[in-house]
Amino acid sequence: VAHRLAQALQDEDPAVRTRAVDLLGQPQNALVAVEALLETLSATEREHLRLDKELRELVAKRRSGRSSSPAGVQELERREGEVSATLAGVLAWRKQIIEALGFFPDEHIVTTLRELSQPRLAAFPKARERNARKDILDVWEAQAEARERLSAAMDVNAPLVRLGSRTALAVVLENLTVLRDELDLLRQEDSRSSNGPPGLRPMLEAQLSRMHDARIRTLAEIRTVLAAR
Repeated sequence: VAHRLAQALQDEDPAVRTRAVDLLGQPQNALVAVEALLETLSATEREHLRLDKELRELVAKRRSGRSSSPAGVQELERREGEVSATLAGVLAWRKQIIEALGFFPDEHIVTTLRELSQPRLAAFPKARERNARKDILDVWEAQAEARERLSAAMDVNAPLVRLGSRTALAVVLENLTVLRDELDLLRQEDSRSSNGPPGLRPMLEAQLSRMHDARIRTLAEIRTVLAAR
């Protein structure tokens, strides 16, 4: 049964995949379930990164004005919408897999989830260093991309709390600390944005809202896990 459920993780129908994830727990074979979930997570993360890159390239092309004709701009906007919708679906599926892994107490899973979040936590200093000599709007756009990744990194917190090891909880603390610090920094930037370039404040306020929502969501998920213990 576990092998059949593992195969169903690759089904084209999202409902079939979701049902397979729900059933890949006890009393199924843990080794088969974990191996299948980790393989699926790896493939899903590759697709996530591919779509994320494609979306950023489409946005950059639209903003550059390289497609100056109305038809060209409309096509870029249409494609952006398609990729954004697909990316949202991939992230939702990725979250389901991560949540399922949280029910298998194994330090290899802790390591995998930590490695999944680490590049996103490191994105801020890299964005600032890489853009230190560029236009200020380029800096803010790079940081906006990093903040989007940080919100996705919070998906690992509740499963890590459920796993409950010292290492797992240390990762959660690190994630929440980075999120808190970036929220504080973003609030400071927002308060100074009235003197910045046109369009900056709406961009910062949108980022602030998304990160605030990510914080509320991850804390609620953690409380749910703790309440179930």
